[in-house]
Amino acid sequence: MPVKLALVGAGRMALESHLPAVMAYMQRCPGQLELTAVVEPNDEKRSMILRKYGWQYGFPTVTEMLKSVQPDASLTLTPYWLNAEVSIELIEAGINVLMEKSCGMNTGEARTLIDAANRTGCVAQVGFNRRHWAALKLAIDWLREGGEPVQYMRGTKHRTRVGRPDEDYVFYTAIHVIDTLLSVGGEPAECVTIRTPIPGVPDCVNNAWNFISTIRFVNGYGATMSALPVVSYNQELYEFHTLASTVIVNQHWGSPEDAEVFEYKKNELYRKVKLPKVENGLYVDGFYDQFETFIKAVAGRGEAYPTVSQCLRTIELSEAVRDGRTWRADDKKQSCD
Repeated sequence: MPVKLALVGAGRMALESHLPAVMAYMQRCPGQLELTAVVEPNDEKRSMILRKYGWQYGFPTVTEMLKSVQPDASLTLTPYWLNAEVSIELIEAGINVLMEKSCGMNTGEARTLIDAANRTGCVAQVGFNRRHWAALKLAIDWLREGGEPVQYMRGTKHRTRVGRPDEDYVFYTAIHVIDTLLSVGGEPAECVTIRTPIPGVPDCVNNAWNFISTIRFVNGYGATMSALPVVSYNQELYEFHTLASTVIVNQHWGSPEDAEVFEYKKNELYRKVKLPKVENGLYVDGFYDQFETFIKAVAGRGEAYPTVSQCLRTIELSEAVRDGRTWRADDKKQSCD
């Protein structure tokens, strides 16, 4: 039986990244997916999706959809501050969810999502697509080949513009770097953050901070993260250092340039690979792989990754980074608001 899919939210991310992955999956795996319903409050956008992509029904709200149809799964692409609220409604109705990041704006929301998924048995997967990036997967393979522990990592998330006045820069986009570092480094023990002002940006802008964080892992190794909302170029870069080698991933985020992976040994370039985004953007950027992983999990042919449970530490650390406070694993007073 095909998986009956709902699309909740038809904004930029849906059009540019997720819907192309859905259509590519349908071409590769015919008969495994049924485009059941689109939920989008904007009448014009909803009509366009129905007309262009062939969904069967359209509704302005999730509540209205649930009165008429019962999808098996939902691709939930709401504004990031609404992801948890909308996903909880869907999960409580017995619908499996792949939600865009973040899976909550604080630890309490994430834990509510986890509880709902555990009670209902629904899949609750989070769209941290960096975990599916081809370049990062290759880098991790190279590190495993070397057999040495990663003693230090560095991740950067810099961009060229000031966001909306109501934007939460950490939860909007810098959370990707925190999640990536945790997915490679393992269980964190401590995260210390400093926030510094952005020259010329008024304090009334919520993201008017540069964030610099240091993470210490339970295994004793460490990482640093810098998230700068306003610089002169877009960058998302990762470095992984072992005693034997250094592996660098430059995704050229925000650019059509090829993603690049470098490995250095003894201060010399050992190997270099380019992954063309123009030819294989869905795969290089991870959107196809994360969607395929989700559908396989819903159909009982695989495991969801990452789940909300696997991302709880990401939310805890992101909340602390946003607030400019220190997070410790042994601190029993972590925020659950």
